[in-house]
Amino acid sequence: MKTGKVNFQVNPINHMTLKLEDHQIKNIILSLWEVPHDICVQLINVSENKTYEVISPQGFKAVLRVNRLGYRNLEQIQAELDWIEALSFSGFMKVPKAIKGKNVDFIQVLDYPHLRQKNSMILFEYINGINLSEETISKDHFYVLGTIAATLHSHVHNWQKANSLARDHWNLDSILGARPIWGRWQDAPNITQEYQSILNQVATHLINKISRYHSTNPPYGLIHADMRLANIIVANNEFTLIDFDDCGFSWFMYDFAASLSFLELHEEREDFKWSWVDGYRSINELSSDNIQILDSFVMLRRLALLAWVGSHLESDEPKLLADNFAHDTAILAEQYLMNHG
Repeated sequence: MKTGKVNFQVNPINHMTLKLEDHQIKNIILSLWEVPHDICVQLINVSENKTYEVISPQGFKAVLRVNRLGYRNLEQIQAELDWIEALSFSGFMKVPKAIKGKNVDFIQVLDYPHLRQKNSMILFEYINGINLSEETISKDHFYVLGTIAATLHSHVHNWQKANSLARDHWNLDSILGARPIWGRWQDAPNITQEYQSILNQVATHLINKISRYHSTNPPYGLIHADMRLANIIVANNEFTLIDFDDCGFSWFMYDFAASLSFLELHEEREDFKWSWVDGYRSINELSSDNIQILDSFVMLRRLALLAWVGSHLESDEPKLLADNFAHDTAILAEQYLMNHG
């Protein structure tokens, strides 16, 4: 796969997202992809990237992702698409494929006049269905999520190219180290001295425990790393995993923690965990050591999400979570230390 480039005049930009109007996005799409001229474009999400729904009355549907400036370089984005293509080709599971541009390239690049910045964008096929949600989630869903995780891990194990992809590592250093990918959890809003004390304790515990686990040579490799409810689309009992933007290298069991994102204090959490384990075991073996570490990865992921909330307050979802997220994370940490300390 190659990248195509186009020059386009845009409004001023900030560190997170492009300040593009919808009509500009439409013109960009029409210039780069073979799509109907009567498409309608609507912004649907702002997080790491900006995501637009692209629809035509003729029936054409697609999703445009405008990649966040500075978050992923072209080599990393190419690696993401390589995995998606390999999964699609192998038939392991249904994933949203990228759509080639007029120049037959999947990644299109915008050049900004007088600025040393470039922004890439990808047009993905549209997946019909509904997202799983906290209101609809059940342990049966987590059984399926376990099978999906095991299927992905089996694919990675048998795909020779997996270990050579240019992707980040989601590990103790990139989450709790000096320069974490999503920022420091200590900089999240509403971190009181009391919360910081308990969270420092749990961070130290996690570093020690996960380091010991890592020394046993556990399953580690390319994972989705963001298999949360928002990234699962269901239609006719068929599950489609979307948004591989955060895929990277980590412990395979971290995929469970990602699936439990924002559900860490759910009353059915234990049922969710054991259903996920049962689903995983229906595909792959799972040792007791890998099961016992799951709660630790849930806590590690929660600290990563706390940092994510603090570093993404310009986006709607983190903004809605900000008021109580530190408080609830401290409660989760106290429970974790009580059970695992």
